[in-house]
Amino acid sequence: MKYQKLQLHALLVAALLLATACGSIPSANAQTDTTVESVYQRALQSDAAALQELQQLAATENAFAQDRLALLYIQGAGGVQKDYQVALQWLQRSTKAGNGWAAFRLGFMHEEGIGVDRDLPRSKEFYARAMDLGNTSAGFNLAQQYLLGPADQRDPEKAAAWLIRAANGGLAAAQLNLAGLYAEGTGVKQDYAAAAKWYRAAAARNNARAMIGLGRLYEEGKGVPLDFAKAFALYEDAAKLGEAGGLQMLGQLYENGHGVPVDYAMALDYYRKAVDAGSWTAAGRITNAYKFGHLGLPQDKALEDHWYETYIRLQLVKK
Repeated sequence: MKYQKLQLHALLVAALLLATACGSIPSANAQTDTTVESVYQRALQSDAAALQELQQLAATENAFAQDRLALLYIQGAGGVQKDYQVALQWLQRSTKAGNGWAAFRLGFMHEEGIGVDRDLPRSKEFYARAMDLGNTSAGFNLAQQYLLGPADQRDPEKAAAWLIRAANGGLAAAQLNLAGLYAEGTGVKQDYAAAAKWYRAAAARNNARAMIGLGRLYEEGKGVPLDFAKAFALYEDAAKLGEAGGLQMLGQLYENGHGVPVDYAMALDYYRKAVDAGSWTAAGRITNAYKFGHLGLPQDKALEDHWYETYIRLQLVKK
C-alpha cells in the first residue's frame, strides 16, 4: 500500500508538470518568456549559472520566471532540493503577477493535496483565477470537480458553464466534454445539434474521441443528417490516430450493415484489432459472440471464457 501511495504521488506530480510540456499562455512578453524558458531548460541540466539567473529574474517579479523556478522546487531539479513550500510561495507570487499556469498549478496542488492539505474550495478559487487569466485547462479541471467531485458539491450546470468558457477558449478536451453534456442533457438542455458543433470543433483539433462522438451522431442521424459514409470516415480517422474506439465502431458498422454490406469476418477483424489497441468493449462483443453463437462463430465455452478474461483485464487497466 505504501508503494502504491508513493506511485500515485509520483503520477500526480507528473500531471502537475505536464502543463510545462504543453507550453504557456501567450504573453505580451513572448520574447522575454522565450529567454526565461531557455534559462529554465539550462537550469534543469544543473547549470548553476542558469539557476542563479532564473532566481534573479524571479526576484524582479518576472511571473514566468517565478513559475519556472517553482517547477524546479517541485521536481527537486536544477540544483535545488524538492521543497513544495518554496514552490507554493513562488507560484503564489507568479499568480499575483498574472501567470495563469501558476494559478492552475496552485489549484491542482490544493485539489490533490500536494504540499498542502487537500482543499477543494481553495482549489476552485485558484482554478477560477487561472481561467480568468486565460488558462482553459483550469476551466476544464474546475468543471470536472463539479461533475465528479463529492456528491454534495456536484453541480452539472456550473460544470457546463465552465466547460463553455474553456471550449470557447479552444481547449479540445473541454469541447469534447461539453459535446457529451449536450448529447446527454446534463447541466444543459439536450441539444444534438450543439453536441455535433462541439464534437466537430474538438475533432478539428485531432481529438479522436470527438471524431467517434460525431461519427455516432451521423450514424444515428441525431443533430445531423443520417450519413453512414461520414460516420465511417470519422471512425476511420479516429482509428488512424490510435483510438481503439474507432476500430470498434468500424466493426459495428460491418456487423450491422450500416453503409457497408454485413460482413461478420470484417467485423471480427476490426474487433480483434480494437482489443489489441485496448478496447474492453470490443472484447465484450467477441465474448458474447462465442457465448451466443453470433457473428458466424460457434458457441464455444472455452473461447468465451478466454475473451471474458481479456474483457476483465482490459477493464482493470482502462484509462
